[in-house]
Amino acid sequence: MKKTYLFLFVSFFSAVLTAQRTESFDNIVPTTINSDGTFIGDEGFEWKFTDCKHDTFSGDESDGSNLAIKKGTGVLESPVLSGGIGEFSATYVGGNAITLYVDFNVDGDFSNDGNNEWVLSSGTPVEINHGGSYAIKIANMNAEANGKMDDLVWSPYVTTAVTGVDAPEVKVWANQGAIRVILSGGANGEIGVYDIAGELLISQLIADKATVAIESGLYIVKISVRGKVTTFKVVVE
Repeated sequence: MKKTYLFLFVSFFSAVLTAQRTESFDNIVPTTINSDGTFIGDEGFEWKFTDCKHDTFSGDESDGSNLAIKKGTGVLESPVLSGGIGEFSATYVGGNAITLYVDFNVDGDFSNDGNNEWVLSSGTPVEINHGGSYAIKIANMNAEANGKMDDLVWSPYVTTAVTGVDAPEVKVWANQGAIRVILSGGANGEIGVYDIAGELLISQLIADKATVAIESGLYIVKISVRGKVTTFKVVVE
C-alpha cells in the first residue's frame, strides 16, 4: 500500500515552521578516553556514538560541555526521526572535517542518497530541506586531528512560499504513487519534477490542479505561477 504524506499548505507570505530541535551534549557521562556508547539527548531520543568522549573544553562558542570526535573514526548517529529536516547548524565546531550526513532513505546506508553530505563550521547553517523521515550521522573525516562540536540546532522541513500580492495559494502533496498540486483561484502554472541530482524528469502545465504519476522516491518539485517559483521536496512511497 502506498503511504500518504501531506507536506505543506503555503499561503501568500508565510512558510510552514515548527519547533526546532537541539542537542547540547549535557547528558553524556563524562569520560577521559574515547569509547563507544549511547546517551539520551535533549529531545528524548537515543544517540549512538563511536570513538567519542564528553569533552569539557570551554572557549570560542563552546560552553564546556561538548562532544570530542576521534580523528578518522569518530561517529555520532541518531535514530530515524520524523517531521523532516530544514537547516542544520552547530554553534561550535572544532576541526575542519566534521561532516554531516543525512540518510534520506532511512535504510541505514548513508552513502546512497546523492547530495547528502555537508562539512560543518561554527555557527554556519547548512540547508537540507527534506520532508519525511530521516537519520543523522556526524563523522570526523580528518585522519590527522581530533575534532569537537557543541550545541547542535536543526529545524524541521521548511517550504519556500510563493510571494507577491497576486500569488495564489499552493497545495502540494504525495498520495498513491503520484504528486498532486492544487492552485487556488483557478490559477494556471507549470510543474517541474526533478530527481535529487537535479535532472528534470517531468514538466507539464497546470490548469488549476494536476496529478503527476511517478515511482516511489525523493523528488524536488518546482511550481511556477505568474513568474514566481516555489520549490518543494516530496517523498513518494
